[in-house]
Amino acid sequence: GTNDAATVSSDSRSVTEGDTAAALNTSGQLTITDPDTGEAHVVVQSNGHGTYGDFTIDADGAWSYTGNGAHNELTAGQQVQDQFTVTSQDGTATSTVTLTITGTNDAATVSSDSRSVTEGDTAAALNASGQLTITDPDTGEAHVVAQSNGHGSYGDFAIDANGAWSYTGNGAHNELTAGQQVQDQFTVTSQDGTASGTVTVTITGTNDAASVSSDSKAVTEGDTAAALNTSGQLTIVDPDSGEAHVVAQSNVHGSYGDFSIDANGAWSYTGNGAHDELTAGQQVQDQFTVTSQDGTATGTVTVTITGTNDNATVSSDPKSVTEADTADALNTSGQLSITDPDSGEAHVVAQSNVHGSYGDFTIDANGAWSYTGNGAHNELTAGQQVQDQFTVTSQDGTATGTV
Repeated sequence: GTNDAATVSSDSRSVTEGDTAAALNTSGQLTITDPDTGEAHVVVQSNGHGTYGDFTIDADGAWSYTGNGAHNELTAGQQVQDQFTVTSQDGTATSTVTLTITGTNDAATVSSDSRSVTEGDTAAALNASGQLTITDPDTGEAHVVAQSNGHGSYGDFAIDANGAWSYTGNGAHNELTAGQQVQDQFTVTSQDGTASGTVTVTITGTNDAASVSSDSKAVTEGDTAAALNTSGQLTIVDPDSGEAHVVAQSNVHGSYGDFSIDANGAWSYTGNGAHDELTAGQQVQDQFTVTSQDGTATGTVTVTITGTNDNATVSSDPKSVTEADTADALNTSGQLSITDPDSGEAHVVAQSNVHGSYGDFTIDANGAWSYTGNGAHNELTAGQQVQDQFTVTSQDGTATGTV
C-alpha cells in the first residue's frame, strides 16, 4: 500500500472580550479523513501559545482554546485573531483553527478632586488647579472629555483631555461673609462615557472692610434744651452680604446732650439742657464714635453748638440822703445785683465820676457803686426833694438798672 492523502477540516470561532480570561474560552471539532486504515488522526497539541490564548487539540480533532487574559486593552469593536495550524497524523494534510476576538468598551475610572480657596480682594484669589487620574483598560482611551470655560457660580472651569484642570474666579465675591462657605462643582466624563469624576472648589469668605460715613450738624443754643435737638443718617457700605449695619447705641451721654443711633445708621441727638451758659458765638462740640457691625470701620457724628447772647438782668438801687452843712452829707453807696446766663458775663459797664446835678457817680464792673456830693447844697429849702439818677448797663448790653 501507499500513504494516501488525508483531509483535515478547518474551524473558526468568534468570542467577545469580557472582564475575565474565561470570556475568550471556546472549543470545536475538526473532521479528519484518511483512506489508510487507522490513520484518520491529527498530531496532538497541548497548550500551544497564541497571542491571546492557548490551543489544545487531541488526536481525534477535538480542540479547545483558553484565554490567557481578559484583554481589556481591546477597544470597542476592535478585532484580533489567534490562528493555529493542525497537521494530519501522516503529514499529508493541514488545516487552520481561527479564533476571532472582538473588543468591548471597558469601563474607565476618573478620579475626583477638591480644592479650598479663600475669598480675597481680587478674583485671582479664587484661582486653583489640579490633575485628575484617568484609567481605561481600552488602549489609548485613558482620557476625559475636554472642557473650556465651563461657567460656575463663582468661577470658570477648564480641563484638558489628560485631566489637567484649572479654575479661574469670575469676581472677588466680597459678598461672602466671614467663614461663609460656597462651592462650585464640575462633572468630568471619561472619553468613552463610562465614568465620571467631580471637581469641587470650596470658597471661604472673609470679613471684608466696611465703610461708615461721618456726619456733622450745627445747632444754636436757645431758651430750651429742645433747641439743641438734631438728627441725621450715616451711610454704611460693607461688601459682605447683609452686614451693612452699625452697632446700635441708645442715649449715650455727651456733655451737652444724648446720642442714639439704630443699626441702619439713623441717628438723633437730644439736648440735655438749654446751656445758656454759652456766650455769644462760643462754640462747643459733642462727638460720638459709630462702629460698623463687623468692627472694621468707624465714623464720627459731631454736633457743634453755638452760644447766643442771653439776656442779663441788672437790679436798680434807690438811696435817700439829707442835705447838711457839707458836701459829705450827700455821700452814699450800694451794690447792684447782676445775673447773666452767659458764663462770665454777669458784669456791668463800669463808670467813674459821672457828673449828676448834685454829686458824682462811680460803679465798678461787679455792681458796687458810690455817690459823692459835689457841694452842701444848702440852697434846698426845708422838705424840698431833688434827685440824681444814673443808668447802669449790663456788660452785654441786654439789660439796664437805675441808681
